[in-house]
Amino acid sequence: MTRSQALIGFYLPVFYDRPELIGNALRFLADGLKTGQIMSHVDEVLPLSQAAEAHRRLERRQVRGVIVLDPTSEI
Repeated sequence: MTRSQALIGFYLPVFYDRPELIGNALRFLADGLKTGQIMSHVDEVLPLSQAAEAHRRLERRQVRGVIVLDPTSEI
């Protein structure tokens, strides 16, 4: 059961009153990724110009994992 965990999202307004939580959370995620305790699945990498299409896919639940938007890539 301990391996059946997922990070689906977070509620951003929680961080408004406690900005130190952002740094703590980013360190936690970076450390977890480095050690392999947190694993991510990249479904697709799209150029930033296709952000609207990425949102459409997310809204339609056509994504298994995450979509990475690459600002250095062109179509």
